[in-house]
Amino acid sequence: MAGIGFILRRLTRRDDILGLVQGYAYSALITAGPWLFTVFALAGLSALVPRTRPDDGMELFRLIVAYNFCFSLVLSGPLLLVLTRYLADAVYARQVTAVPGAFVVAYAGVLLAGFLGAIPFYGFYAVLDLPTILAALLNYALTAGVFLVGVFLTALKDYRSVTRAFCGGMVVAFLAAWQVATPETAWPQLLGFSLGLAVIFFPLAARVFAEYPYPLEAPTTFLSYFKRYRDLALIGLVANMAIWVDKWVLWFAPEATEPYHGLVSYPAHDGAMFLAQLCVVPALSVFMVNVETVFFEHYKRYYSDIQHHASLDRIRLNQRELAKTLILTSRNIAVLQACIAALCILVSPRLADWGLLTADQLGMFRFGVLGASFQVMLSFCLIVLAYLDRRQDLLWIQALYLVLNGVLSWVTMKAGFGFYGYGFFLASLVCMVVGYVVVTLRLRDLLYLTFIGQNPSVREVK
Repeated sequence: MAGIGFILRRLTRRDDILGLVQGYAYSALITAGPWLFTVFALAGLSALVPRTRPDDGMELFRLIVAYNFCFSLVLSGPLLLVLTRYLADAVYARQVTAVPGAFVVAYAGVLLAGFLGAIPFYGFYAVLDLPTILAALLNYALTAGVFLVGVFLTALKDYRSVTRAFCGGMVVAFLAAWQVATPETAWPQLLGFSLGLAVIFFPLAARVFAEYPYPLEAPTTFLSYFKRYRDLALIGLVANMAIWVDKWVLWFAPEATEPYHGLVSYPAHDGAMFLAQLCVVPALSVFMVNVETVFFEHYKRYYSDIQHHASLDRIRLNQRELAKTLILTSRNIAVLQACIAALCILVSPRLADWGLLTADQLGMFRFGVLGASFQVMLSFCLIVLAYLDRRQDLLWIQALYLVLNGVLSWVTMKAGFGFYGYGFFLASLVCMVVGYVVVTLRLRDLLYLTFIGQNPSVREVK
């Protein structure tokens, strides 16, 4: 699934600055498009709307968008990870005639999973009027759709269409929500914001069908992957819960709020953490354009030579080259992320001067920057383990992250305001170290894992 990364890498290697900037900008939108779209659109609305229309409707709008972001990731995570495996296998085998059918069935599954959680939540738990409930459900459907189509983006080569969709959707969401914002309720803002999501989702969905112009076939092949890869579905659920659990815990902090509509939140913590996550976007871009593509080339060579019965010396050489490449590229990206994190921490007082942070958010933001930096390095380790098909390792590391992030966030919350964000930082640090150690051990034992550990006939004999 390195796919589009190779196209962007050629763009960055053009002999001009514009190609370099374009390549990494495209990569940022492809790797973090839904999240960047949400952060920038909400930041723009938060900066402009309260100055002219101070109201509770804007607060409710922001909360519903955040809750739908959470619902989309957690409830659809199991399906999306299995779909990613299915699509990768289909592209590798050049058997993509069933991809359009899988897209339709996957979207139906995402909507079903989300509505099973969102309808009771918005309809019965939260105190909302009917137009707001319907607008919230529409917003969820489009948010989940954007995450779904994101699975297919790396298989598409038309990065310009992807960029136009996200940029156009961001502008439309901001302008539409801004123009219709009202002080009484949130549903006009939600509809305006959802219009921007529609500008992203429907053109990208059309690009998927244009890339795979086949009739809709029976989805049995895709659905069978849930039986074969039920552990991937569990990993998708646990991984997304691990990302959100520290926010859930801090929603019960003494400083958290529960407005009349019943949606619990801690705006200061959530805002600081969302802003802190922006610091990892450059590392994600570099990883997709340089690290993943280079690693994939050595990874493919290693297994290709095995399939073509290369000598043992040649296979061992490929193993060493694979490990060496990963070490060098990981070192470079770690240095880049460390520099970005240090810069963000140093300029954080200036962000407060500019109104992007308040004084009580500075500590949480700094811990959030450090935690996000270790979290993104952990993600890179997990991607390598996914390439090596170490699903058991993925599951227990993600489960460890879920437990540590939840428990440490609760402990630091009890310790007092000065420790908010410290749990996320510690959990990310510990799990990053664990992930690095596991990847090192798996690369060291790669020959054994390839010929023994991943050999079904040997496992059956044992």
